[in-house]
Amino acid sequence: MKYFFLLALLLTVQAYSQLPQFKYSMIHSECKGEIPAKLKNGVLANVSIDLAKDKSDWYLNKDFYLQTQYYLNSLLKSGKVIFGDKMNDYVNQVAKDVLIKSGNDSIINKIEIFILKSNKVNAVAMQDGSIFITVGLLAQIENEAQLAFTLAHEISHVILKHNLESYNEVKQEVKNYKQSSENVNDVIERLSDYSKQKELEADSLGYTIFSKAGYDSDEAIKMLYVLLYSHLPFDELPFSSTFFNKENYTLPSDYLSLETMGEISNNIDIDDTYSTHPNIQNRIEGMEKLEGNPSGITQYSGDSLFTYINTKARFENQYLNLISKNFFRVVYESYLLKLQYPNNTYLDACIAKGLYGLSKFKTYPEIATNSSWENEIEGNTESIKNMYNKMSQEELATLAIKAIYALKDPNLNSYLYDLVSDMVETMEFDYNDFIVKDKPKSEKTILKEKKENESFLELTDQEYEKLSKVDKIIYKKKLNRINNEKELEKINLSTDDSYFLSGLYTELTDTTLINMFEKSISVRKKNKEFEEFYNRMSYKKKERYNRKQIKKNLKESKVNADSIVLIEPFYYSVDDRNSTKFKIEESIKKKERMAKETTRILKQYDKTVLNLSYVKSNTLSTERLNQEYAIKEWMNEKEENSGYHILPFSKQKVDTLFEQYGYKYILETGVFTARIKSDWSVVWSSILVYPTVPLAIAYAITPKYITYKYATLYDTNGNEVLSNVSEVVRKGNGSLDRLFIEDFVRKISVKK
Repeated sequence: MKYFFLLALLLTVQAYSQLPQFKYSMIHSECKGEIPAKLKNGVLANVSIDLAKDKSDWYLNKDFYLQTQYYLNSLLKSGKVIFGDKMNDYVNQVAKDVLIKSGNDSIINKIEIFILKSNKVNAVAMQDGSIFITVGLLAQIENEAQLAFTLAHEISHVILKHNLESYNEVKQEVKNYKQSSENVNDVIERLSDYSKQKELEADSLGYTIFSKAGYDSDEAIKMLYVLLYSHLPFDELPFSSTFFNKENYTLPSDYLSLETMGEISNNIDIDDTYSTHPNIQNRIEGMEKLEGNPSGITQYSGDSLFTYINTKARFENQYLNLISKNFFRVVYESYLLKLQYPNNTYLDACIAKGLYGLSKFKTYPEIATNSSWENEIEGNTESIKNMYNKMSQEELATLAIKAIYALKDPNLNSYLYDLVSDMVETMEFDYNDFIVKDKPKSEKTILKEKKENESFLELTDQEYEKLSKVDKIIYKKKLNRINNEKELEKINLSTDDSYFLSGLYTELTDTTLINMFEKSISVRKKNKEFEEFYNRMSYKKKERYNRKQIKKNLKESKVNADSIVLIEPFYYSVDDRNSTKFKIEESIKKKERMAKETTRILKQYDKTVLNLSYVKSNTLSTERLNQEYAIKEWMNEKEENSGYHILPFSKQKVDTLFEQYGYKYILETGVFTARIKSDWSVVWSSILVYPTVPLAIAYAITPKYITYKYATLYDTNGNEVLSNVSEVVRKGNGSLDRLFIEDFVRKISVKK
């Protein structure tokens, strides 16, 4: 017993000792340990395993397993999943405790849990036993028991085979709908009823499993309230009105104040007629009828371990808030975390990047309009929105520049320059508009001026008149300098609308920031000069100029890409004759073949390749997988930000990778091929010219296809270097795909 106590004490101390790692920084979670078998196996192998386990009519269910495993594999390879991390280990342990203590230990080997890098508060179960718990959920829950109920609920979906049932129900309803004149809303309502019933069934079984495991059943009800208010930050505290105040910068006191805060919405009994989930009120009423365990416990693993996991998730969530462009939330939640960890530089960077994002919203309002997050702001986060609404473009850009500059991180210079460019080019505002401190002086000059200031005596008019001309000039210069310094010290920023003009008072003594402004000013000047030059041209001269530019661009596009990161190709084959059907097996096989051929061609041209497209399962490593995840995350964010004027926040991760291995380019390839409806109109037209009828029929019955192919080479900044697109009216063909890729590789192998 004594040794057990010592062991428990040691584990508690170790758990608490992990918290100081949040004191100054934070290391992002990534995959560790052995790669899960379902990721190594691939889609078709996993489908075979599912079919072997299915005791029902496997032929009817094959499409279900094929679709499930395809989308599961896509999710596992998306870069949004974590396994083997401490968060993952903790959730797995809680799931085991739930199953063992409730007498369901036979299910343990059928369940596999992953952490999903999403700031949404959610959990998802797949029919094969894969369960995904989001980082957002781990950041919001209040104790282990609430996580245990969530897991019990999702495990119940697996036990009750709800995914397979729902698939067959939807399939049957669609079939019936096509054969009847029924209103589509009636079908949707009926499908919603099926779905809601399954949620209530999972609540019931999950609640029973959870209570039998010894947990406090009241926490299951509380978990539903956590879901109800999951659109809010993890805590509700006032935002300090002086948080952004620094030397020479004082934010007007009303900017962050909330005279009245709107009442937090409560959708507990919202109309759920067309919803897939019953409303929270119905779920609570359903569980209150069940026999629970109100005297149960809230944790088995120890409070300190939960605190660590909960804190880690809250830190991770700020990065996820950034890449999902939830800038109001990232500023507010990072502030909440800084109350506990005031010296954490990761949080400082999150706030600075959040302000950068808000500045981009302000400068380009169409971005904010397209963001759904702004409509979800309630509670104390409204203070950030209040500041945002009251600030001008120039004010917000100045605050963001100040916050990023304070970090002294060269990796953030791209965000700094982007803000400076916005000020100069969009707002027509440059550093000369700011109140700027004199350029830095040498220590010798400073000591000399200090001595002069201390010994300087202001003369009377009579004494001044007696000075020589030279002495009068020297005296006047000293007097003006001393008076100017005194005036700057007396500037009252809090009562002036132009308070922000001295916000960069000391920052603009740095030549790095000044050079950014001057570079942007130069770019603006050149753009205006070109616009004036181009507008003065006649129509013919413009045509001639455009042709020259095309030739010049073609010449400059010649590249010898010797070191390439090869991304997994995209291959999508559909049958679009009646309703669009995704041909999964064909797409998978052709994608694998395309990946192999592209790899072979690149090696043939002596390219150094980091191959993230086709790696045999026996050589796939966790390190390689993390590299693939980082690049995919960056490419996805870059694609989502296209046209948004926002730099990706995942770039720093891949910069480290590119620098470490020396890769200079990224190659992305893809094919979309579709079988389309035959055109029988030619047959009816050919009747007028009878001899052509056989030819017209032959044309009509011949399968029709359209295929698009693309290959794009990017540099490591995500800029497109070269791209090629092909469209052919025929089915996707391996030989033609190979020729297309080989032609592109030849184009990126030009010796300059």
